[in-house]
Amino acid sequence: MPTTMPKTMSKRQARTAAKPAPADVELAALADAAKARRDSLRHASRNPSQTLRHTAEPVRRDKATIFISYARLNLELVADLVAWLRARGADVVWDQGFPGGPEIRTLIEEAISAAACTIVVWTPQSTASRWVKIEAAHALSLGRLLPTHLAGFDPKHAPIDFRDLNMIPVDDRTRIAASLAPFGVSITA
Repeated sequence: MPTTMPKTMSKRQARTAAKPAPADVELAALADAAKARRDSLRHASRNPSQTLRHTAEPVRRDKATIFISYARLNLELVADLVAWLRARGADVVWDQGFPGGPEIRTLIEEAISAAACTIVVWTPQSTASRWVKIEAAHALSLGRLLPTHLAGFDPKHAPIDFRDLNMIPVDDRTRIAASLAPFGVSITA
């Protein structure tokens, strides 16, 4: 049955109004993925004998990989960064693809070692995270660390070992794209 449009709306306006904006679709997909992950974790905690083991996201050897280090409380901010990088063809690895359990530390260490670059996102929460400090220190020791920070976060509040590094605001995508080039990662802002 054909739908009738209000008389004040043209056919073009109706078509445009019916389509969600690409950013809205991407945010909805991320929200759905986060809900599915929460549901999966809830199920796994209630039914440990039924839980299947997952494998970590493979680190691709055919293109430069970026590892993202962040605090879990900044998941939404980092999910936006990951989506932006992937939309530009970057191969991104982060802990959302890793299983839990005792081997997580080894998996993260291997992913950082294999990555062309590790982007650390410094925020008040990540500066308090033991894991983020360990990941950033490992990437720094390999010479593959790209430090970023949340807009409004003063880099002098980063952990002491990282304060003398030039940090880029995580929302300055043009500078992030330019800073990835020396690591062999080519994307356009």
